[in-house]
Amino acid sequence: MKYENLLASRYIKAQKRQSAFTTISIAAAVAVITMIFILYSVCMNCLGNVFYSSAPYHLLFSELTEEQGEAMGDFDEVRSVKLESHKEGVSAYVMFGSDIGDRELWLMNAAKKIGAEEKYQRSSHSSMHGAYEWNDNLMKMDGVYDGAHLVKLRIFCIFFIFAVLIAFALRMIIDTAFEVSSKERERHYGVLQSIGATPEQIVRIITQEGLRLCAVGVPFGLIAGTGFAYLMYNVLLKAGLSEIFQGMTNAKLYLPFTVDWRMLLVSAVIGVVWVFLSAYGVGMRVIKKTPMEAITTRADKVEKIKKRTLSGLLFGISGSIASRNARRQKKRFAITVLTLTVSITMFALFSSLTETVERSALTYLRCIFDEDMDFDFTAEIRNNHEVKFEDNVQQLADSGLFKDIGVEVMAYYSLEGSKQRRMVHYLNREAYEQHFGSSAPVSYDELVRTGGYVLNQGTGDAQAVAEAISSNHTLQIKTARVTLPAGMDSFETDWNEIVKACEFDEPQSHEVTVLGNVNRERVAATMYGAIETYKEIADEWYGDPIFGASAVFSYNGKGDYNAADHKKTSDWFMEHSDTIRLGTDLYEIKWKIQNVMASVRAGVLMLNILLALAALINLMNIISTGIANRRSELASLQCVGMTDKQLDRMAIIECLQFAGAAAIISALVCALVIFGIESGLTALIKVSFDNETEAEREMLLNMVRIDHITPFVRIGLGALAAFAAGCVTSLVMLRTQNNESLSDQIRGSEMKLDTKKSHLLRNSILVIAGAFVLTIAGLRTYSVLAYRHDRNEYAKAGYLNLVDGADKKINVYSTGAEHGKHTIVGISGQGVTCFPIITEALNERLGKENTMVYPDRAGYGFSDDTLKNQTLEQVVEDYRAGLKNA
Repeated sequence: MKYENLLASRYIKAQKRQSAFTTISIAAAVAVITMIFILYSVCMNCLGNVFYSSAPYHLLFSELTEEQGEAMGDFDEVRSVKLESHKEGVSAYVMFGSDIGDRELWLMNAAKKIGAEEKYQRSSHSSMHGAYEWNDNLMKMDGVYDGAHLVKLRIFCIFFIFAVLIAFALRMIIDTAFEVSSKERERHYGVLQSIGATPEQIVRIITQEGLRLCAVGVPFGLIAGTGFAYLMYNVLLKAGLSEIFQGMTNAKLYLPFTVDWRMLLVSAVIGVVWVFLSAYGVGMRVIKKTPMEAITTRADKVEKIKKRTLSGLLFGISGSIASRNARRQKKRFAITVLTLTVSITMFALFSSLTETVERSALTYLRCIFDEDMDFDFTAEIRNNHEVKFEDNVQQLADSGLFKDIGVEVMAYYSLEGSKQRRMVHYLNREAYEQHFGSSAPVSYDELVRTGGYVLNQGTGDAQAVAEAISSNHTLQIKTARVTLPAGMDSFETDWNEIVKACEFDEPQSHEVTVLGNVNRERVAATMYGAIETYKEIADEWYGDPIFGASAVFSYNGKGDYNAADHKKTSDWFMEHSDTIRLGTDLYEIKWKIQNVMASVRAGVLMLNILLALAALINLMNIISTGIANRRSELASLQCVGMTDKQLDRMAIIECLQFAGAAAIISALVCALVIFGIESGLTALIKVSFDNETEAEREMLLNMVRIDHITPFVRIGLGALAAFAAGCVTSLVMLRTQNNESLSDQIRGSEMKLDTKKSHLLRNSILVIAGAFVLTIAGLRTYSVLAYRHDRNEYAKAGYLNLVDGADKKINVYSTGAEHGKHTIVGISGQGVTCFPIITEALNERLGKENTMVYPDRAGYGFSDDTLKNQTLEQVVEDYRAGLKNA
């Protein structure tokens, strides 16, 4: 093994550039897989925090006595119990610390032991279910009951399948690096075998070389992957993921970035296994050749090519040589083109598909509700003799939160000689425009001036109404006044109860004018009038309003859906729930779709960047190694008259071949994917068509149409970037080689071995230690700068008030009434560094009449750090001194 280790270390030193590229390739691959595994771990932790914040328990057992609640903490599986008193009894919030098996069986036995078997069987609110509730989501995340481990395993398997697919794609980078590294050393391996080295020793040399490079590449990959994961996590949170989590709980959440050492271990093992398999595979390929074949065969086998090439026709002798180089290095050419193709294709496709999914989701929502309407909310508005709907609509407008408020009031009518009741809708101007837009048969002003109506003739039952219209566009209808029982409010009463209780007068005949027709197949034979007309005739024609009023409207914002604005609207509806009842909340759906898609786009962008970097590293690796290994050949060409400019052209044309081939294949793949997906989904949608209108069908088909131009523009940009990187690498390598004389380039060996003692292990340790020191220094610098920035922001917000404690300055923040009835001191628990911010809602409630004070102990928040042991006595003394001096 000593012999193999010595040669492996010397090969690494002899090919410093190739070794550096291979190490970078290993680090890049490990960084990507580390980022994926860490993000999975962080995501699972955040979901656990979300589920805990929405329901902070595994088991909620209610209607207990205090003794029974305390007895729940005596079981070995229970980690903690929190008790709350209610008028029905004590509620026990139970958290488990270990697997409880069959949870129903566990709870049944626990209820027997504490004497609460009756409450297990039924609660005071339901005879069908006991007074308990399970937090399924949190129990699944924590794996504390039968089946939970299987659920977690299922989630991990789905993730692992995705990770493995990425892993195999990334392993190609390492395979390419080792393949290129060993290709030009086959003659060296042949010489070694001819002087006595066994095939097993050759394989061990290559494997040892790979493992030595792992010693540097894998740690750097883990560090870089952790950094990329942290960066992507913050990008995803800022893109809207944090608002989605906040919206799931309607509370402020702590979403920490945590690194699980097990994820790092898995990533490191995968990286080492990748390298071992790649190196071992290359070694097995090398030893298939006999020593004589390996020594006498050229690394790049030259074949006589009689046919003229396209590159030769376009670019002359430089193009012809570049084309032949590609033909005799088919594997290297194919690997380079393949890696570039994967990167360019993902960059081109993912963004377009993401945009299509977002557009389809929003179009689908509009299709569900009304294809001609674009709004954020629907609401039911109280409308009776005491509270008119106009006043409630004015509340909506005066809030400043809403715009485009379309109001609609419904009533019944029937035709002369018919008992069938039909609907008439009275719309305000905004609702009229939302319904009909530019296709309205008459203007809204004309509708108001004449008191006329518009008839929907898009359905079969409209024929009878159309036939009853006279030649002068008048229609005879009947309406019946409705009287509600005294004290009955249609806003709070079930519709069936209203119909049973109300009294209908004898129908009265009226003549109305039908000014025009519309065709809306999704709506029955309905007449539409102006809401001003309704105000004039409502009491005489319809009596008491039994339908109330409905409204559709949008949020008065800039179109950037967010949790803060949604909370404003939710709070407003809660405050006015006695007069305005929220119906459909499309704002929340649009906000979540927007944030999810923004997070997906940010994640895809980061992944594209990493894959693009890996592809560029691979490209530069292959180009630089190819030029270095052909330097004697290139020098020979210069000897027979090829100029430096011709060499540059040849190198540029080679890069053009790589980028051009990748662009063409990417375009074909994108075309197949785009048109395949579009054709398949279009066919499925057409099969599902039933009674939809042409407009509806066209809208549904537009949902699955993918942009046909943008992906190919992105392919061109990606190929151009790859071409530029390849050209820069080629020209730099050629300039470096030209510093040597032609004779040295022709007779010089590609690998200059020396017999000096290798210090690779020592240098690797020094490099890792230096990187570690730089990382710690960088983190410390960032921590100090971030601390100062946050402290300034904290001071601007009024949260900073440093006073003398027992031995250090501590921060004591006060809010609420200046001289309140009581002074309430809030002391944070372990790890809570922003207690007054977390308790903002509590401060608003209690601070109206009380003074709220929040001292931070030493080392917390912006209080000074201390080296003293934080015993109970020391902490209490700090609090007392700080409160006295505040």
